[in-house]
Amino acid sequence: MKLFFLTLCLFTLFLMTNKAECDHQDEDDTRSVEPVRITLAPTQPKDSPKLSEKLYGIKFKDILVPETVLISKGSFNMGQKDPNIGCYGCSADEQPVHRVELTAFEIGRFEVTNAQYLPFAIATGRENAEWRQFFKRGRENYPVVNISWTDAQSYCAWLQSITGKEYRLPTEAEWEYSSRAETANLYIFGNELSNKEANFRNKDGAVQVGKYKPNRFGLYDTLGNVWEWCSDWYNEGYYSKSPEKNPQGPSSGQFKVLRGGSWLTNLYETRVANRACHNTGFILDGRGLRVAASIGE
Repeated sequence: MKLFFLTLCLFTLFLMTNKAECDHQDEDDTRSVEPVRITLAPTQPKDSPKLSEKLYGIKFKDILVPETVLISKGSFNMGQKDPNIGCYGCSADEQPVHRVELTAFEIGRFEVTNAQYLPFAIATGRENAEWRQFFKRGRENYPVVNISWTDAQSYCAWLQSITGKEYRLPTEAEWEYSSRAETANLYIFGNELSNKEANFRNKDGAVQVGKYKPNRFGLYDTLGNVWEWCSDWYNEGYYSKSPEKNPQGPSSGQFKVLRGGSWLTNLYETRVANRACHNTGFILDGRGLRVAASIGE
């Protein structure tokens, strides 16, 4: 009996630690997120990795842009049931389960890669040392990491200014709908997840995008590999007051939402419904992004 209560206490501590991340008090990133117009063939520094010819993405003039997938309008049940009803490890901020209706949009087939991010980083002066640390020869097709929410937001604005396409970060609802891909599973393909299906519980770090099988919408790595920034402000109780159609998240807040888990997360943190958050200036080698794009009605 004592062993049981000790195990219960340890698990409760884990859940508290998981959500404590949202209370981190780093300074916000106040750099501009306005679109920046540049020459389409920026000069690369001498220490830049030489990009190979086999790169993920679509060539737009002289830059690579993320490939996107059209997600048709639809509705789904967002969130996860109470842990006592079949979701071991779920948190209160995933409840109540609520109906959400979305208009059509596009979302990246893969996480944004180093090769796609490179011209933006050079043009806008966002070549922070932490990002450079993980961008070496042979890592062109690895997901970009060590970028803040402001970096991610600015990258989308830059893509829009260059291409004319309405790139942006996905809303939290769009992200979950895309990841679920018309299922109600805890994970991508069912209620269990292994390292043959996603990159998690892996001390060696992120892997090249597209290594694992895609979901039913043709999207890769929606779970594991790197956390993905969303556009929404985080609010633990937002689901109880979320509008049914195209929810955009709270109008203000202190932290931005991250979804999907990463190479470092455990099984419970890598569920489709799991929510994480951090301030806009936070960077870490498990944080990246996947773009979305608005389309006309």
